[in-house]
Amino acid sequence: MKSAPVRRRIVAWALLFTYLPACTSWRVVGPTPGEYLQTQRPGEIQVTLTDNSQAKLRAPALFGDTLVGTVGGGLVQGDTAHQASIPVGDVRTLEVRKFSIGKTFGLFNLVGLVAIVICASGGRPAPSC
Repeated sequence: MKSAPVRRRIVAWALLFTYLPACTSWRVVGPTPGEYLQTQRPGEIQVTLTDNSQAKLRAPALFGDTLVGTVGGGLVQGDTAHQASIPVGDVRTLEVRKFSIGKTFGLFNLVGLVAIVICASGGRPAPSC
């Protein structure tokens, strides 16, 4: 009969690990977009342009004074992937996804609280879960 609790734990841990990528935030990097991309190779960036529009670029690269990357290709029908070119002078900010300790801490606390509530509602003491 111990296989059911073991399966629940495995499922719980699997769900927890699927949420770990959510423990990131977009963070502005610099000093300038051009200088950052000369030394770093992020897989995806988000740029805010001088007109306040935003774009997410996958596999970004810097060619001279132009930022090039792939946009689109999402799950929405008709959203096909294509190359985009943005002059660096039109970029106000460049952001990359960075690990967020605050979100991670909050997630683990939430998962712990949910586990305690589930164990308490089952009439068993929490350590035996």
